[in-house]
Amino acid sequence: MDRRVTIELFGQNYTFEARGEARRAQKVAEFVQQQVKEAEAALDRLSGVNRVAIMTQAALNIADQYMELKQVHEEILQRIGDRSSELVRMIDKSIPGKATG
Repeated sequence: MDRRVTIELFGQNYTFEARGEARRAQKVAEFVQQQVKEAEAALDRLSGVNRVAIMTQAALNIADQYMELKQVHEEILQRIGDRSSELVRMIDKSIPGKATG
C-alpha cells in the first residue's frame, strides 16, 4: 500500500510519507488543507496577509481544537475513574464480611 500522501496548499503540492495508515494520513492532510482554507478565508479581508500568517493562524486553530479535545478527554477519564471507584465501593459494601477502607 502506498504510504505517500499529497496535500495541496496555495496551489503547490506537497508529498510526505505517512507514519501510519495511509487512509488516516490522507484524512489528516485533508483536515490541514481545510483548516488552511478557513484561515485564508478569515484573513482574506486583511490586506498584506501572507502565507506564513495564514499557516500560523491555521496551526493556532488546530492547536486550539487539540487542547479543547484534550481537556474533554481528561474530564471523561476523571469521570470514569470516579464512577469506577464508586462502583468498587458499592460492590465492597454488598459483600458480607468485606472490610471497607
